[in-house]
Amino acid sequence: MSRYVKFFPKLWNNRSIRSLPEDGRNLYLYLCTCPHGNMAGLYHLPLGYGALDLQWTVERVEKALQTCEEAHLVKYDPLENLLLVLHYLQYNALENVNQAKGAAKCLEELPPTPLLADFKACVKQYAPSFLYPFETLWKGFTEPETVTETITKKEEITIKETEKEKINLPVPPDNDSEQKDNDFDQFWAYYPRPIGRKKTAAAWQKRLQENVSPQDLINAAKHYALYCRKMQTQPCFIKHPANFLGSDRGFEDYINGPPENICSGPPGWHHLQEMYARYREEELRDETIGNG
Repeated sequence: MSRYVKFFPKLWNNRSIRSLPEDGRNLYLYLCTCPHGNMAGLYHLPLGYGALDLQWTVERVEKALQTCEEAHLVKYDPLENLLLVLHYLQYNALENVNQAKGAAKCLEELPPTPLLADFKACVKQYAPSFLYPFETLWKGFTEPETVTETITKKEEITIKETEKEKINLPVPPDNDSEQKDNDFDQFWAYYPRPIGRKKTAAAWQKRLQENVSPQDLINAAKHYALYCRKMQTQPCFIKHPANFLGSDRGFEDYINGPPENICSGPPGWHHLQEMYARYREEELRDETIGNG
């Protein structure tokens, strides 16, 4: 937790902030100054905490957060409930190595998250002199895990083959190839079953050629991962990412969030609620007859 933070008045002249709706501006101010924050600007924040602090509903927080993300002011990892204020280090600069070490210590207990890659970019931009204290942190968090999966009884995807796929990942020919690679890496980090990277990259490029937004694909991966987590889907039943991005465009079902029917409870929950309601009606009717 950070006891003091800097907040510059000129921030209110920022075009991105001025373009936000009122709730978005209020939420951004909260995210920069809330008691859950730390020296790094990357911290644990379940949306329920924000709703309680702001005396809002969770739905209102979610809507305001989306506007802040679209304005490229923050990023949120819904699987781990982690929030990154992208310009935090611009206004709360690291002044010496000890402060950098203190900020790195704040991140030691965080779970693995793709936001560490974004945080690394923030340090490079706003505190390039203090990269070293963070090296061990984001190296452990951002290196993708190698997955070994049996294709047939006699054939396996080995670690070497998986690494070879990463090396042969197609590079777009245009000038912003580094940004496009970073977008794909974010999609890959969020996806709940990261296998077949080469085929997935090819499908990714096809969707981009169809003018599908990279951010939409990243959001779809986040929401599909959340869906699988809530449904407790076994890994063997999770779609291959290449199929998820395939020509049938299954990713479109998850761009704006996981299916609504999982938000209110696990499978069969509505049926159990109906059974319980009928049971209570019968119980109350029996009590009324008995009292009569």
